Amino acid sequence: MQPVGLTTAVSQVIDEAGALFGIPTTTAYYDLVNKQNNGTITPTEAATLGAINEAAINPVATAPTYYTLDFENENTLVPVIGMAYEKPEIALRAALTYRAPAKYLVSGVENLQVILPPIAGSDGVTPGPATDEVALPLAGKTEVKMPQSVNFDFQTGLSEKYKLLGMVNARWVDWSNFNVAPPLATLSTQEPLAAYKKDGYAVEVALGKQFNPKVSGEVRVGYDHGTGAPLSLLGPYDSIKSLGLSAQYKLTEQLSVSAGGQYMWFEGGPVDTKVDGRVANIDDGTGYALGMKLGYHF
Repeated sequence: MQPVGLTTAVSQVIDEAGALFGIPTTTAYYDLVNKQNNGTITPTEAATLGAINEAAINPVATAPTYYTLDFENENTLVPVIGMAYEKPEIALRAALTYRAPAKYLVSGVENLQVILPPIAGSDGVTPGPATDEVALPLAGKTEVKMPQSVNFDFQTGLSEKYKLLGMVNARWVDWSNFNVAPPLATLSTQEPLAAYKKDGYAVEVALGKQFNPKVSGEVRVGYDHGTGAPLSLLGPYDSIKSLGLSAQYKLTEQLSVSAGGQYMWFEGGPVDTKVDGRVANIDDGTGYALGMKLGYHF
């Protein structure tokens, strides 16, 4: 649920008398608002905008709105290209993998359910009945583009005497070219429903040790620099630092069991929207993950 910035009173004026002002839709109204904000509005347009606002009962009372988006399932094929090099005598392995961007043309329905403010006869808190929900099919299809990415994985033996193995894993993702912009949500908030400011990259460095032919362990340190602030309501954390420990036990030559845990430190920050300004400040946080794996080696 998010205030969408459109005043209920202004929308009522547009619905009931917008044609008299030459502004029959809220889209046309926001076009004038944008012109006013960037200084390109004409005197006649400014007078029209002022008249609509004056005719509104309360032009600053925003209407909180429940919004949902239902996409139909879509599938696509994405090429993945890579190369690898291996030198077994020093336990060296290196691999570079590229995944191309994936484009989806999706159809679906945007749903709105407005909580009317007290001035419009509501308590400003309680949603209307479910029958008041407005379902608006997407006009045509919306493009959703999943970003391209590059992975680099490297390991090499560090000490044969102490059975030490060094590992580096790095990943880059082109998140700055990702956005989901269904028309209703984009019109209401003046920005995409989901988008990121910067590309993302993450690096993990690990040290592995074989204690005996059956038992080995690993310690791993990671850093994900995030996608930049201000943050998104759908992605409310920026950088992530992590520390992980894991161990593996070989039951037989082919069968092994592994277990590990990872602790993470999340960096918060401000969440800003174009229409409503700063809507949240996310505190820093922590989290952990635990996992087990049963592996069969051919």
